[in-house]
Amino acid sequence: MTGFVWNEQAANAAPLSVDKVALLAGAVLAACDAKDGLKDGLISDPRRCRFDPKKLQRSAGDAATCLTAGEVETARRIYHGATSSSGRQLYFGWPQGHEDGAATGWPLWITGNGAIPPLQFLFADGYLRYFVFDPSFNLLTSDLESGVRAARPTGRFLNATNADLSDFSAAGGKLIMWHGWADAALTAFRSIAYLEEAAEKTKHGNRLGEFFRLFLAPGMHHCGGGPGPNTLDALTALESWVEHGIAPEQIVATHMTGTVVDRTRPLCSYPKEATYKGPGSVNDASSFVCRVPRDLSDHHDRFDDHEDDD
Repeated sequence: MTGFVWNEQAANAAPLSVDKVALLAGAVLAACDAKDGLKDGLISDPRRCRFDPKKLQRSAGDAATCLTAGEVETARRIYHGATSSSGRQLYFGWPQGHEDGAATGWPLWITGNGAIPPLQFLFADGYLRYFVFDPSFNLLTSDLESGVRAARPTGRFLNATNADLSDFSAAGGKLIMWHGWADAALTAFRSIAYLEEAAEKTKHGNRLGEFFRLFLAPGMHHCGGGPGPNTLDALTALESWVEHGIAPEQIVATHMTGTVVDRTRPLCSYPKEATYKGPGSVNDASSFVCRVPRDLSDHHDRFDDHEDDD
């Protein structure tokens, strides 16, 4: 809810239209697509992307091909995430890349698509007005920090964020967690943080991969949609792990246009990433291998026990 209020206050101060979000998404993709070594219309890991929306701002006025100063600030705030007045990070930002998509991207969840209010607003408004405060509460004009403090007691019995999975592991449990990198509803950075917290708090956390694996899907929106491989069968992978002891190193995901599958891509157990090995099609999963990306090693030092696949 902290992230939702932050985003909605930013979007309310200087709204981004569906067309402006598409303009932003196009510029981000152009700047960051090839940073993973392959120009394929997908941003494999947004942490490589450092696009500044100010590059789309012109000196004065407004046009369909640029962002105003206010729109630049809105985008920057969403990417950066909620902070306190002293600059302390209160919640994660949203990853860069594949923001567009009126039905599944930023317009649906954060900035509005003209059909209904953004879903982040609706979720936060209902929760804060009717569960934390009272019907007179206005999240668009509220003070974020005092609101966080007031809502914190409800988190004590609602938040499912306990990362100590020792009992779960001891009982023989297996956990597969997956998240779309371009999820506009819930930031994928939180899922990575949960995995890292579990590695720290779970007994024998250095063997986390024995029972807990995370899979991140590039270009995938919330639970589906988006230009990336956005349909996967995690249940079969989980059954194979539990019933046959086959730990999933990768799960092949698909993308469809209409009823036709036009792209398959392996989703790799984090921190590995699907890397093009050639010489086949970039839309065929067999052209990729799961490897730990060396250029992002500072993001996953605690998982360096993963070996590259041959």
